[in-house]
Amino acid sequence: MDNIDIQRDGLRFKSLADISPAGIFLTDCSGSCTYVNQSWMALSGLSASEAHEYGWADALHPDDREHVLAEWHRAVQNDQVFNLEFRFQKPNGESVWISALSSPYGDEDDTRLGFVGLCFDVSRQKAMQIEIDNANRLFRKAEQIAQIGTWRLDVHSYQLFWSEQIFAIHDLPEGPVPSLGKVLEFYPGHEKSRLSETIRQSIESQTAFDLETGFVTANNQQKRVRNIGEPQFENGKLTSIIGVCQDVTDKFQLEEKLRLAAQLDDLTGIANRKMFVETIYRMTNQKDRSKDGDGGIVLMLIDLDDFKRVNDDLGHPAGDELLIQVADRLSAVAGTELVARIGGDEFAVVKRVEGDTLNCDKTVQEIQSCFTRAFTIGSRQLKCSASIGWTAGEAGKKSEEILSKEADIALYCSKKTHPKVPVMFNHDIGLRHKRYTKLAGDLKSALANGEMYLLFQPQLNIESNQIKSFEALLRWDHPDLGEVSPAELIPIAEETGTIGSLGDWVVAEACRHAALWPDEINVSVNVSATQLIDPDFISKIMRTIAKYQMDPNRLELEITESVFIENIDQTKAMLEKLSSIGVRIALDDFGTGFSSLSYLCAIPFDTVKIDRSFVAQIGELEGAAPIISAVTGLGAALNFQTVAEGVENSSQLAFLKEKGCNHIQGFLISEPISSRDVQEFFGLKKYQVSNG
Repeated sequence: MDNIDIQRDGLRFKSLADISPAGIFLTDCSGSCTYVNQSWMALSGLSASEAHEYGWADALHPDDREHVLAEWHRAVQNDQVFNLEFRFQKPNGESVWISALSSPYGDEDDTRLGFVGLCFDVSRQKAMQIEIDNANRLFRKAEQIAQIGTWRLDVHSYQLFWSEQIFAIHDLPEGPVPSLGKVLEFYPGHEKSRLSETIRQSIESQTAFDLETGFVTANNQQKRVRNIGEPQFENGKLTSIIGVCQDVTDKFQLEEKLRLAAQLDDLTGIANRKMFVETIYRMTNQKDRSKDGDGGIVLMLIDLDDFKRVNDDLGHPAGDELLIQVADRLSAVAGTELVARIGGDEFAVVKRVEGDTLNCDKTVQEIQSCFTRAFTIGSRQLKCSASIGWTAGEAGKKSEEILSKEADIALYCSKKTHPKVPVMFNHDIGLRHKRYTKLAGDLKSALANGEMYLLFQPQLNIESNQIKSFEALLRWDHPDLGEVSPAELIPIAEETGTIGSLGDWVVAEACRHAALWPDEINVSVNVSATQLIDPDFISKIMRTIAKYQMDPNRLELEITESVFIENIDQTKAMLEKLSSIGVRIALDDFGTGFSSLSYLCAIPFDTVKIDRSFVAQIGELEGAAPIISAVTGLGAALNFQTVAEGVENSSQLAFLKEKGCNHIQGFLISEPISSRDVQEFFGLKKYQVSNG
């Protein structure tokens, strides 16, 4: 063949190669690339010049490059076929799965000239295969988790096929599937007969079956399995029975554990309230004799702090996981007789103490330490504290009712007065709780019995040196216990749910008295968050004002910053409506709670009261004076009046006057006085206060 023919053949090859959908490449005997067609360049993203010699390797995906080059060099060196799937990565980052096939070629004299190869885009097929492989892995994982395997029985040859999980269920190594006869040997006596007869009937009647049987594994382990089979047909003829085999040993054994399960908490697996009550009853109704003397019983109640917040913020699954981890930690405390979950987020720990001493401080510390480390909930590290109340008694000397009541009282004390600190029940705690219980019970009838009354403390206008307003203060004259302070009364009213009706009475009673005062004298009344969420509250205020024919501007309602915590939008709307009818709004105890300047800008306050704690520290605490100056300055800027509470001496008055405070209230002016004293005061003369 002359050169013209060779050139003509070369042009013909390149023309055909360029229209080929397959990527075509040629190399010399060393494996160095000499030619690539248009399809190869489209697959790789490289030009012919970039692919020249070993530049084609730049198209290889970084994760595949080492392996591909090693296989290519092996094929070139051994003059062998190269057949491999790998990835090209184009300059734009796109990856393409390639199936490459290359073999040596030569001339008519069998002189080796190099290698010719084809490349095909198999990305779609590869994606499908990956999807199938992933599905198979998921299916096998699901089988493993559920302890379910699949099987098929050919009804003609009785050849059995099954999945990997059935090997695991039978404790067999993976390998050839045993014959049906061999499998039936795992089933003892009657169970073997039941299974073989069920299969026979399924084939004869061409119907499905569902059978649970016992069997013995290759490792001599007794198990329980459920086999479900269903006939399969081809062209209307039965060809096989397909089915699933599930290990239901745990379910079967559950029947043996029903008695115990009835005493266990479903979520945490520790004892439930029923078992707790039975254990305490058993321990308190017998003497626990030992060589050291009578045994003692210690009962600890643990209540998680802010558990509702965990459920609300993270969801109930997170709350459940927290309860499980708490139960695990409590159960790990050594020396405990019983750990139980007796309520939603309440746990109990019972400990037996030997000898005369009932000292179990170490155990209490161990219980408390369960909450010092964070809990891992998913990807979160969650801190959770707990309130702990505990009590002790000698076996046989305290009933289960007494022990439980004492521990419950101690727990209540821990939650209300000693947060995060374990509290042991003692005589004083018992007396305080007894007083609380009596007050809580009697409070419901106190209004009807006429035990509540109001005192009024004057507020002095510093500039005019005149009394312009009185704050109504609630008092309770208990028939048995005497005077009950507001600090004790108000929390009880909030906890018993009587704060709303009690607050409404205070507003009405204050207006009744104020109606007898001079028209320029105002009255201020504290209102609770419960009243502000009452949809009828504004109507009550309007009816009260109308009843006593008062100017709405003479009534000032005092609120604290805590009312904004639950629903600031609803509270803001309520206050705006009150302000629109002329009622004055005051912010009480400013600076002591959740102080936010945004409240002062967003809410139509007429007055801001500076808490007595800042006034008391004038001249003593370095930060008190700037805070007072800031509040009075805001009052001037935002056009609200300021009232300083707890003013007791003239130096405090002088300071407040210098800083621009508008009003003062405190013992310097007057202690709280009765309504009769207020009337007598106005009947005599205007009250003057000396600045000297």
